[in-house]
Amino acid sequence: MINFDDFLKVDIRVGMIRRAEPFPKARKPAYKLWIDLGETLGVKKSSAQITEQYRPEDLENQLVLCVVNFPPRQIADFMSEVLTLGVDGHDNSGVILLQPERDAPLGSRVY
Repeated sequence: MINFDDFLKVDIRVGMIRRAEPFPKARKPAYKLWIDLGETLGVKKSSAQITEQYRPEDLENQLVLCVVNFPPRQIADFMSEVLTLGVDGHDNSGVILLQPERDAPLGSRVY
């Protein structure tokens, strides 16, 4: 169990995918994402294993939720700067992105 203060240490923000492309150098099928997190945080990169549920052209302008305060992680030749959040789909159908129910300002914090 963690307490509420531990949860607040995880900085989850609303972002919008501005660009998505295949990432053939990743060990597991993935896309490279460029996510706009608003004026303060800017555009950050993320590697996401979401190829079973999404095509790159369908991801642009989608709102997503991202953890922004993990250290960057090198994935092949790509530096992933934020963790894009998702959940497992039914019957191993791939990862489904977590998204706000309604439009929210880019960079808004999740509480």
